Amino acid sequence: MNLHPYIPCAGQRQTVTFSTHTPTATQLKMAKEQEYEELRELLQSWDVADLLPHLQDEAINVDELQMIKRHHLAELLSNFRFGTRIRFEHHLERWRRWLNVPLQGLQGQSQTHCQGCRCAESAAPSIICQPQIGGQSDSVGDSGKSDDLAKTLPSEPLVSLTDPSEAVQATFHMPMQSQLEPSEILSSTLVTNVKEEDSGDQVQGEDHVVTVLGILQASGMKSQSLLERLGQQEALDAVQRLLLIQLICSYYEDNQLHLTLQRSHLLEREILQLFPKEQLHYYRTERRGKIYVRFTNMKRNKRVNSSRQELKRRREDLLKPPAHVYATDLGPKGENFTADTAFSPERSD
Repeated sequence: MNLHPYIPCAGQRQTVTFSTHTPTATQLKMAKEQEYEELRELLQSWDVADLLPHLQDEAINVDELQMIKRHHLAELLSNFRFGTRIRFEHHLERWRRWLNVPLQGLQGQSQTHCQGCRCAESAAPSIICQPQIGGQSDSVGDSGKSDDLAKTLPSEPLVSLTDPSEAVQATFHMPMQSQLEPSEILSSTLVTNVKEEDSGDQVQGEDHVVTVLGILQASGMKSQSLLERLGQQEALDAVQRLLLIQLICSYYEDNQLHLTLQRSHLLEREILQLFPKEQLHYYRTERRGKIYVRFTNMKRNKRVNSSRQELKRRREDLLKPPAHVYATDLGPKGENFTADTAFSPERSD
């Protein structure tokens, strides 16, 4: 009987390794490039691709461009040439109007206010803040300038990239379902979803109901330019592709639907059928695809924001002073007196 412990040979000992899944610098760089891929395509379509490193350093992605205010632009682009700033602000304003989320404020609000002034940014009509005393005559002239500036701003909320004749032709060739109101389409879609859930086949019902065409029809004015391109023998540009991906992911997120990888591939195939000149590599740079990556990023950001709010709420609860009751605050029968009743002039000892 061998009482010696088992000692593996040298060859077997070499196979026992402890692998650490630490991402390398190359993997981190590739992940960062994939995260900012949509922003890169958007800036390239605006001919301001040199702004990409600066926006990455400032942690600004496509989502932040949808939330940015006009007064942020002056500080963000202060180190760039005026030509780059003008081009970026011009395309950003058109893109935000296209998404039906126009930039807030007038042109003059992008400048920095003077220190110590109390003028509200929402009511400031001029670039330079006027002092509080003796500024009535200047405010009259500034109000006239703001009226002239308001007249020069475009009033239409969307920017059409097609000819009017093509838009009219696309409207006549559009199916009857697309002529319904967006609220009616969305309500019918939700009713169908409820029926599928009652039948016990939620995933299968979701695959049959949620389509790219249905999402575009339910998005209202935001998808009007994409609906005009249905069946056209023209490829979409980078801005339109970004809008299409965003509408799909927002629909799944707003309706609390789960988007699987297989379902995202089916949506990509449907896009190629709706827009004949589109190609698959526009939407799938890797196995997962841009639609699935965009949706997972939205879910992750939502979880991070909710966890931050929960942590903030817990910290506020911990900082609240405890409500202690001392023996001196108790009356003869056990009732407690607050500070107001203890020092009230109506109290008689």
